[in-house]
Amino acid sequence: MLKSLSEAVLSSSLNRPERALDDINRLLEYHQQEIGFMNVQAMFLKKCMVQAEMGNYSQAANDLQYFMNEVSEHMDSTMLKSYKETYAVYDKMRSVPPPALERPLADCEIPIEIDSLSVGGQLIYVPVTINGFPERFIFDTGCPGGAFISEEYASKLNLRTVADSVMVNGVGRGIGKIALIDSLRVGNMVYKNSTAVVVPPNLAVDSVFKVDLVLGSGIMKASGEVRILPQEKKLVFPISQTPLPPTGNNMIFLSDHPYIEAYSNTERLIMHFDTGNAGGGLHYKYYEKHKEMIDKEGKKESKLSGGFGGVIMKDIYRLPVFTLKVGARDFELKNLEVNLDPVFVGQGNEDGSLGMAFIMLFDKVVINFDKMFLIVE
Repeated sequence: MLKSLSEAVLSSSLNRPERALDDINRLLEYHQQEIGFMNVQAMFLKKCMVQAEMGNYSQAANDLQYFMNEVSEHMDSTMLKSYKETYAVYDKMRSVPPPALERPLADCEIPIEIDSLSVGGQLIYVPVTINGFPERFIFDTGCPGGAFISEEYASKLNLRTVADSVMVNGVGRGIGKIALIDSLRVGNMVYKNSTAVVVPPNLAVDSVFKVDLVLGSGIMKASGEVRILPQEKKLVFPISQTPLPPTGNNMIFLSDHPYIEAYSNTERLIMHFDTGNAGGGLHYKYYEKHKEMIDKEGKKESKLSGGFGGVIMKDIYRLPVFTLKVGARDFELKNLEVNLDPVFVGQGNEDGSLGMAFIMLFDKVVINFDKMFLIVE
């Protein structure tokens, strides 16, 4: 049973959706009694989410409805609420076709711009043609799905809303919509039928840094691999992928977010890989484990921080130097931010985030979504 459970979780985390569905179905068919009702609920919901990620929204909605009809009276209120909210979204997306990537048998190479922000840090911007409109998008590995778009731009781009009143989490919580993007063209690639999270304006957030267009990880996962070359200011989506390095897999997906295995001396850390983070840093989980060292070596300061859902003034520490290893490469992050409290609503158990401060240390960063690894040169 434990082997079947671990296989189901691992297949999903390693971006193997077809195998994940097989593993979850096998687990639910043969081991329901052993894993218990709470795990059955969680794994069935995960199965439906994998179906939706593959674009099988109607099947996901049907399965959720069937499960609730059969056992809703035995479900606790929190889990039932998650089922109902998820079903409401998928039910409205039944007619949405699955996403598909079209590309020639040639590398896709595009120029990028790396802008320094007035609030600190840097972001990568890429040229994208969306529904025929040429625009400039933030390149964000930490943004699930096709894109994240402001209401203003969704209207300008004539995006069709397919689900409204969707809960969106960030620094705070808010209500957004899901819209259908007919086509996203990046270089010689066209990503069709992707979805976008559309969010309303927030005066407090927009006054600090207004975000209108963010390219999500959907097209990156569909292409299999992306190489960021920050010094040459370009991205490459290669046809021939990089072989799995001797260090093996070091990346997983959790809730459709990529996480990287890193080492601080001999301590294993899990870091959110997020190019939409203008800097990077360590999270409160790491601070709680190393409070004595950070209180002694760090410099305390206050910082204005914002994101979807709100703007906050928070206390942080800064470490002068922090050494990490990813794959076979050691490197130093300087003046690294350490958060004393959770950054996001529903903060996970990761130790921190590798953002643009990490990217800018290297000539090349290779992210392979098929073999699930990240290497730097």
